[in-house]
Amino acid sequence: MSPQPWKCSLHGGHSKDYCEHAYSTLRDIIEAAISAGYDTFGITEHCARIEDKYVFVGEQRKGITVQQLVDTFDAYAADSMEIVQEYSGRINLLRGFEIEIMPPDRYPEMTAHWRKQHGFDYVVGSVHWVYEQCVDEDEEYFKLMIDQAGSLDELCCEYYRLLADMVQRVKPEVVGHFDLVRLFGQKFGNVDTPQVIRYAEQAMQAVAEAGSILDLNTAGIRKGVGHPYPAPLYIEMAKHMDISFCFGDDSHSVGQVGFGLDEAREYLLKHGITSITTLVKHGDELVKEVRPL
Repeated sequence: MSPQPWKCSLHGGHSKDYCEHAYSTLRDIIEAAISAGYDTFGITEHCARIEDKYVFVGEQRKGITVQQLVDTFDAYAADSMEIVQEYSGRINLLRGFEIEIMPPDRYPEMTAHWRKQHGFDYVVGSVHWVYEQCVDEDEEYFKLMIDQAGSLDELCCEYYRLLADMVQRVKPEVVGHFDLVRLFGQKFGNVDTPQVIRYAEQAMQAVAEAGSILDLNTAGIRKGVGHPYPAPLYIEMAKHMDISFCFGDDSHSVGQVGFGLDEAREYLLKHGITSITTLVKHGDELVKEVRPL
């Protein structure tokens, strides 16, 4: 399939080479992106986690240590430079990484260090952890997080507070799956109460002030949310604030590469959004480029 200019994913390319919960090799995922007609594909493996309390349950079961996570991330940083060169002329590849953990820990400072040390093109800023639990790993753990917060409402507010803090401190080029707390949260009640929306609006304002691009993430479709992340009310909120969108297939396997992209395009068009924003390298400079849908 010939590349189409609007087919650009800035959040995806997680592979089993560097991610315990992924299923395909990075080269196989890139080949799938070429076959899917992607013009630009950002590979954004998860950053290292440097504290035992942030080791995923699946990693714990396999005996994976923090040092192994750091070594794997370093290997990704080195290997990805070679892979970008290998695929030059076949697809526009960008080297990025996705962050997951925010204050009060040291991760904003570590993000800047990793980016400079390894020469990454960009960062996808996400929040996966609240109250030292991962919000999208396990429904039972999510229920424990509600109990810890005191209510679903308070948990969602804390999620968006952390998201705003992350954006303000890191200023990532891309903000990942804005309302990820919706995945399990909507099974336990209303995740869009007036109080939650106020905190979400503050996070969205931080996105606007940072000049970040919002990830229109198709994992929401394949995980049963009913639409991509974010939900329609946040699409309209972002539109009102003149925040731009990019696509992210959040792929962890070949079968997920390009999944839901046509639906995501129609989703944006339905809300009156007629373009996406991607990132393009001009020499050593990375610039935004708007492309019509």
